[in-house]
Amino acid sequence: MSTISAFVQKSYTLTVIAPPLTANQRRTLWQVGIAFMFLASLLTALYIQQSEHLHRVVADKIKLHALLSAQSTALQVTAVFNKYFDNLVYVGNFLLPQNAGVQAPDTRTLEQVQILRAQYPDIMAINLQNSSGDRILWSTLPQSSRPTELANDFTPLPSHPNRLIGKLHYAQRMHAQVITMRYRVHDAGSTHLFFSVGSPINIMSLDALTIPPNYNLFLLDAQHVPFAFFRQGRLSLSGPSLQSFPPDNQVHEPVSGYPWTIAAGWPSSLVEQAWWDEEKKPLLNDIGTVLGLLGIGAFTLFLLAREMRLRNRQEEILIDERDHQKKLAIHDALTGLPNRDGLRLVFDQALARSDRQEQLLAVGFLDLDDFKPVNDTYGHAAGDDLLQEMARLLRNAVRRTDTIARLGGR
Repeated sequence: MSTISAFVQKSYTLTVIAPPLTANQRRTLWQVGIAFMFLASLLTALYIQQSEHLHRVVADKIKLHALLSAQSTALQVTAVFNKYFDNLVYVGNFLLPQNAGVQAPDTRTLEQVQILRAQYPDIMAINLQNSSGDRILWSTLPQSSRPTELANDFTPLPSHPNRLIGKLHYAQRMHAQVITMRYRVHDAGSTHLFFSVGSPINIMSLDALTIPPNYNLFLLDAQHVPFAFFRQGRLSLSGPSLQSFPPDNQVHEPVSGYPWTIAAGWPSSLVEQAWWDEEKKPLLNDIGTVLGLLGIGAFTLFLLAREMRLRNRQEEILIDERDHQKKLAIHDALTGLPNRDGLRLVFDQALARSDRQEQLLAVGFLDLDDFKPVNDTYGHAAGDDLLQEMARLLRNAVRRTDTIARLGGR
């Protein structure tokens, strides 16, 4: 009896591991967990949408700044070349007044040219040509040279047809990349002859411009070919290809009054870095909020799953306990053999099977004589061992379809 009591007490302890939840409690716990998980997913989607919006805002902001830089550079380029042309107009009107007629300037004009060059140091050289392209005077080369085709080498400015501008080329005498500017002074009488005054302008003079260092700026000619570059705010005659920047990372601004365009380009990494600088500020808080909600939802669902596992385990323990109690009710606790109730169940089934199969049923009784002296002499433990050994021997001696039961010992 002590063994049976101990087993029953242990089984009872296992069955009260945790109080079971009601159906309403389990449903509420499930809803709370799903709600927190859904809220975390919703906030994650919202944060992603906000991040994408911030990326677009940063990209538009950089594009606007690039456009402003291109506009500022275009205005400065226009101002620089307008200044050169204004000086050239003054020089032309001084050397070739309106009433000069068709008479070409003589060599004495060279002295005036040198004086004007001293007054206008930005002008590298002054030369005079007639409508045929004959070079009449050159401040650094007095003698005439071969005619040049003005129509092929120079492009009239749209707003000032008497102002012409050439292409960028290398001037060996000046050891510089220059753009030659020409001013057509006036028609000379009825023969429609005209004289023009020109001067090469060192393109490096644009290095004095105030250029923002955040973007790569390109000065494009009429064929959209770059001939000057601004990198880190400094002028250079060589630079990266404009095609290396995606179309979305480019802006173009025309240079007013000239057949040129300022193009600004920037790498995608500039947008990504600016976006990350803005994004990382609230990112930790957003991640913490999402992880917190996910943690609460996951913990709630974990509690629900744990409760379901405990409930299933509890049911298994109760089933095992009922099976064990049922087995104890029809089996002898000492030998494990069926007792009187167990024998009655087996015997009833055997009789029914015997009647159905029309076969005989054999029943035998075995009793141990002088068992009490064994208990008195060697103790009850020895008697129990004897009963258990007898039960083992009898089970081994019969077939598996036969039944051995103990009717005594109640």
